[in-house]
Amino acid sequence: AEFAMHLYKASGPAKAKPFLVRAFKINPAHVNVRVALSIALQSEGQLDLAKKLLEKLQGEPNTNFWKQYAGICIERKEFIEAKEHITKAIALDSKDGNAHDIAAVIEKEQGNDEDASFYWEQAGRLYSTSENWEKAELSLAFAEENGELSPEGLQTLALAQIELDHFMQARTTIQKILS
Repeated sequence: AEFAMHLYKASGPAKAKPFLVRAFKINPAHVNVRVALSIALQSEGQLDLAKKLLEKLQGEPNTNFWKQYAGICIERKEFIEAKEHITKAIALDSKDGNAHDIAAVIEKEQGNDEDASFYWEQAGRLYSTSENWEKAELSLAFAEENGELSPEGLQTLALAQIELDHFMQARTTIQKILS
């Protein structure tokens, strides 16, 4: 299982799939192997099989499990179910910026731009706390595109832009803060 997960992280789902299948047969209760195999199946367009793999979980679901489940549901246009799953992911780890990004996508797909903006702003602020400036800037830019950023969100966006040497964008954001 450990080698399969290492290969998955290093080389991606396609190359790791045969090893994930073997690891899954040996230990079907290993949640992260199940999630990685589900991602591999999803990337091949096998959405029904990827979802069924998650439905038959024998272990305790973790944040990655619920995020993957939500991702499959988004791709299948099952937004109500996707929202249920991402809510569980956020409940398990409210500081997971990626979970907030997924929640934003669900809201956006349902036409709820303000709610999408809220989740993207939360994601951007969470990414900034770990100095993941690229993801912070991207999430905050989506938030701004779909709604109005809070003053703290604008400050975080400006900081991310400065950290990434995007000085022209930072200047525009700072002008918004000052106006």
